[in-house]
Amino acid sequence: VVLTIWGSVEADLRLVVDRAGRINVPRAGSIMVAGSRYADVGALIQRQMARTFRNFELSVTLGQLRGVRIFVTGFAAKPGAYSVSSFSPVSSVLFNKAGGPSASGSYRNVELRRSGKLVARLDLYELLALGKQQGDELVRAGDVIHVGPVGPQVALIGSVNNQAVYEIRPGETVADLLRIAGGLNAVAEPSRLAMERLDDRYDKRVRELALPADAGLALASGDMVRAFSAASSSLPQERQHKRVQIEGEVARPGEYILPPNST
Repeated sequence: VVLTIWGSVEADLRLVVDRAGRINVPRAGSIMVAGSRYADVGALIQRQMARTFRNFELSVTLGQLRGVRIFVTGFAAKPGAYSVSSFSPVSSVLFNKAGGPSASGSYRNVELRRSGKLVARLDLYELLALGKQQGDELVRAGDVIHVGPVGPQVALIGSVNNQAVYEIRPGETVADLLRIAGGLNAVAEPSRLAMERLDDRYDKRVRELALPADAGLALASGDMVRAFSAASSSLPQERQHKRVQIEGEVARPGEYILPPNST
């Protein structure tokens, strides 16, 4: 702790926090700072010094941070033990040190455990897509950051801002999926979506959803949601291009876009 004092008394001090969590200020005595917020340390020192001195001002900065040793476990890209700054949040340790969740790791279920107890749960979608930092706590020595296995997944394709396969939490809806994906893009038809559900693929095939009436429909693992383009939807069926999938023993299997009236 770098302490600068001026006024009736002047000093420039570099004070080391000892193992008991105290600093020793000459002529003012020992001051317990462990457990205090950095923003409160100046007022804490000032109250102690005011017992001995009058008419002075001071400023407090951090000269050097002591590293803390934490553990990253579970489905992280690089699990292990790491030494990090005591001002590091969970997200910084996870991405800067451990490489983030692995391909089979969860972005929705990252736990911070301290002394065997769950302290916070971080949803990385909320942080990365929506900027919400709930659960992104500062780490302490001995903490464990545990990345759970990936949960149920759904696909979102078509006229949306971010097409991807998304991990969902229980109870999340079509509206939640669109919110995480940044919503429909500028050319999307805002009134309807198409959903293909894994359990229905052998009979009902594709279900059409009306927006906003069906936005509260709960998602299930394996769902595929497609947003329509307003440009193609405004054309009569006979003038729309066709998207087809060709499989089996052909020279070039794959997905093709064919002109209207193709056979």
